Amino acid sequence: MPLLAARKGCAQPGRLRNSCAYNLRMTAKPPTAHTAEEITEWMQRNGLTQTAAAEALGISRRMLVYYLTGEKPVPRTVALACLGWEVERANAA
Repeated sequence: MPLLAARKGCAQPGRLRNSCAYNLRMTAKPPTAHTAEEITEWMQRNGLTQTAAAEALGISRRMLVYYLTGEKPVPRTVALACLGWEVERANAA
């Protein structure tokens, strides 16, 4: 578990703190039910092409297409990036 050891304050010799163990359980969940439709609606709402959307999310266009076609499940991080992108854009206006 090198990732946990890298987190500040999480690693203690021979055991994990309770809060860190809880965080590990929470992040180890399978992908949530974020859908291709949510990503498509986000793109339409913001007038984004596939190329612009992939760039805004920091992913490749190919990965975006995998998510849009349902070939791969939409990760929580991508769904949250869509929300965060809209918030940042609204705050900049």
